Amino acid sequence: MKRNRQAGVLEVDGLGSIGKISPGKLKQLNTENGLYIGGLPSIEMNTMGKYKTGLIGCVSQISLSGDFDIPLSLSKLPHTITNNVGRCTP
Repeated sequence: MKRNRQAGVLEVDGLGSIGKISPGKLKQLNTENGLYIGGLPSIEMNTMGKYKTGLIGCVSQISLSGDFDIPLSLSKLPHTITNNVGRCTP
């Protein structure tokens, strides 16, 4: 995934990419209330019923600004809270 201001692009397993532009005037990602990768707790409640499920799949790598890698091993993330997380298989 890449983001530049309001434009975002997501690529999955090298199968092509899709891009979208966020509506409104805001251009910066707000993470004051947390950053959820893959889903969030109580997705149905947090989206007022618009969505019932989150990501079904695996997130294997995350890089911020192209040079800051985030370790996704749960053992390396002691302050992370997970919901409905299982082991990814290749």
